[in-house]
Amino acid sequence: MSMTYTKPRDDSVIVSCRAGGIYPAPDIAIFRSSSSTRRAMIEGARVDSQHFSELGYFNISVELEAYDFELDSETMFECVLTIPNTE
Repeated sequence: MSMTYTKPRDDSVIVSCRAGGIYPAPDIAIFRSSSSTRRAMIEGARVDSQHFSELGYFNISVELEAYDFELDSETMFECVLTIPNTE
């Protein structure tokens, strides 16, 4: 699993997480927290899942664009990958 960020413009950041070679089909979510806000899942993040049936696995990613004015000076992003019906 990898997490990256880019600054496509001066006023925003794109945070993305990618994971691959997973079976069965996973779920992925991105969370945000800071010193003034509690950890919360971000609604509306773009999730993309690919199934490679001939290889028997899934790749999945989540991407979010956040504007600087929405973020505290120190904001932490966290990606969480889960596989339904597993521990």
